[in-house]
Amino acid sequence: LIALSESLDCRIREITEGKKAIIAVIAERSIEMYAGIYGIIRGGNAYMPIAPDYPADRIEYMLKNSNAAAVICQGKFTHLAGNTLCIDMTEFIVNTKKSDNIPVCSANENDTAYVIYTSGSTGNPKGARVSHKSAVNRILWMHDKYPLGKDDVILQKTPYTFDVSVWELFWWGMVGGCLAASKPDEHFLPEKILEETQKNKVTHIHFVPSVFELFLNYLENHTNEIEKFNSVKYVFLSGEALSASLVNRFY
Repeated sequence: LIALSESLDCRIREITEGKKAIIAVIAERSIEMYAGIYGIIRGGNAYMPIAPDYPADRIEYMLKNSNAAAVICQGKFTHLAGNTLCIDMTEFIVNTKKSDNIPVCSANENDTAYVIYTSGSTGNPKGARVSHKSAVNRILWMHDKYPLGKDDVILQKTPYTFDVSVWELFWWGMVGGCLAASKPDEHFLPEKILEETQKNKVTHIHFVPSVFELFLNYLENHTNEIEKFNSVKYVFLSGEALSASLVNRFY
């Protein structure tokens, strides 16, 4: 993953001629997605996540509005890049060889780390830029309050178009923890979440309250599976109102 990220960083610097730019990512949770994101921010560029199932006109709008310099895609989604320069990560992974001429990481605290677009429910979607400094500040606060050790595991299951995914994507690597990833489209299925939690001994996990309620409903009807959640130390809930009754049900 590190070698792929470094090689992609080199390729992006060639495309942008050393200038820092916004680079779109169109991928499911996969090695292509992770290598793409890490390779983009390594050179001080900003990643802009685009869900593959977005309507074509929304994708086109985001690419034009952001002035994205390139698109990083899984092979099966390259057609979504339109006229924007596209790097097929599936092909890139197969053909890339480790280079001895890797430039040093050139990201600084004031560079934009990522750009996330709003839903557009009140008009055209709007892009919000978030700096490395802001992202690091958020993650280090979280680490101070809810420490992540070398044997702890984050389950990365939040779609990367939501900013909760940011701490899932980067916290583990900043402090030497571990990462487990849900398969695409399984992040809202209680039985799959429990399987991943047990298999990877997950310790830190996030839910949107409405999904957490579905998860609790499942556990209450499958009490024999509760033990699969025994490794979890911290459950984070955000994005919606959280009722006291839901918390009490969990306890």
